[in-house]
Amino acid sequence: MAKMNSGSLGYKVSVFESHISFISFMEFMGGLVDSASILIQPFINAGHEDHRLIVVGDRVIAAMKRKARGIEFRSNISKGGIGIKFKPTKPMVDLAIRSTKILGLDYAGVDIIEEKEKMMIVEVNANPGLEIEKITGVNIVKEIIQYGIKKVR
Repeated sequence: MAKMNSGSLGYKVSVFESHISFISFMEFMGGLVDSASILIQPFINAGHEDHRLIVVGDRVIAAMKRKARGIEFRSNISKGGIGIKFKPTKPMVDLAIRSTKILGLDYAGVDIIEEKEKMMIVEVNANPGLEIEKITGVNIVKEIIQYGIKKVR
């Protein structure tokens, strides 16, 4: 799997079915972009679903399960994925908060997949979309403002 560092909303992500398709893609991209701007990672088939947890400060304030539709492998809402309000487990909450703190972020969207009862972080997004507000009913912007006010006092 390859992802451009500048991608967002599920765009600029590719999955390769073979080594040949990966090599030809990298040769093609090598002429167009600096290879340092491409993230390479294994594709893990987690049923085309993931969990997005929004962390503000030391709390997970909203969470949704996202599921891809049709032949799409990305679960992003912007790519047609379905979001469902979700109550994360304590280990999932702890992982999301810990990963945000390690990166020095006060606010982030943490995407987690589960494979064979093992959790893995797909990404920690410092600028996640706000579609989750409609799905969970949580006013994320309000939560961020309240956190910021508490932090500066």
